[in-house]
Amino acid sequence: MAVYLIGISACSLRNRETDNQYCYDVESIKKEFASMDKHNYSSITSLTKDLEHNTKNLSQIKEELGFPIEEYMDTFKFGRRIGSSGGYYDNYYDGFPDTLWTMRALAIHKCVWVRGYKEITLYFLNDCNYGELPVWGHIFEYRPDGLVLPLRYLLAQNLTIKDAIRKMGRPNKEWTDEVSYGTRSESNPFIYKLKDVPRARIHMYQWDIGGSRCLLLGYLESEDKRTAKPIWGVNCLISWFDAE
Repeated sequence: MAVYLIGISACSLRNRETDNQYCYDVESIKKEFASMDKHNYSSITSLTKDLEHNTKNLSQIKEELGFPIEEYMDTFKFGRRIGSSGGYYDNYYDGFPDTLWTMRALAIHKCVWVRGYKEITLYFLNDCNYGELPVWGHIFEYRPDGLVLPLRYLLAQNLTIKDAIRKMGRPNKEWTDEVSYGTRSESNPFIYKLKDVPRARIHMYQWDIGGSRCLLLGYLESEDKRTAKPIWGVNCLISWFDAE
């Protein structure tokens, strides 16, 4: 999986004195994000590579890319997360400029779009004059033979477990995971479709493929096994899943 990072010139955030505590002068965000890219990431591609120009707000970007497949809102108070649209914590936050975490009130809106094998993730702050503007982002490009390929690219996304077993034989492993607001008890990754569900049980099936890869499919135990399609799945290197 190739990773490209998008950097937008950024400087210190200043929270304007307005009625909206989550309203900022986003255009003043300059050097901190650029410094983050320079020191922490070796591959940078301009936002203009996938959007016409980086001054578009979220509404305009949605007109171009459509509605995101994933969407999150995290709120912080002096760097401490006080609200979230799901249980998932984005590890990229750990690399964000320290200036953000000194702010009294901070709301980060994260959206994910898909174009073919390319996954575009953008982080937005609400500008007092221009609406929600992107401040940073990253791009993943998936390959069929890469480290991991999500369920949306797999023919198995339409298989019931009975159909999957008929097609691929009995799985090499199977187990049950507890999931709370999208977070699995045993390991990552986060399951977006369950981000608003307090508790769920998923039956996981693993088929080994060619010695180094595996196919994993997860089905909700609460659904009818005769008709249920997988709620999560990947085709990946076995080493990737073991590391997760």
